[in-house]
Amino acid sequence: MTNLGIGLVVILGVVLLCLVIQAIRISAREFANRVKQWQLCESHRCVYYTDYLKKGPADLSHSQYHEAVNAHKYWTDSMDEWEGYQGRGGVPTYTARMIQLYRIQARL
Repeated sequence: MTNLGIGLVVILGVVLLCLVIQAIRISAREFANRVKQWQLCESHRCVYYTDYLKKGPADLSHSQYHEAVNAHKYWTDSMDEWEGYQGRGGVPTYTARMIQLYRIQARL
């Protein structure tokens, strides 16, 4: 085996090890969701391509779009959690602003 062949085997081994470590760190369901999302993105069938770009020119890159959607989900979940503690209403202004910011960025 040449040095190039050994190098490729080592690189593939490291990538596989990283995937295994990642799979162990997250639940099987979450891992399956990430694989499914990756497949959708790779085939250009994710929401960025099927919805976001149809609403106008891209202000965000593909990865920035998914980060904005995840941030929107995080802040929305935070609001839901806050309302659970405080009853209806009373959501902190900052949380409401963050939700609105990411809703606008991701065109949700």
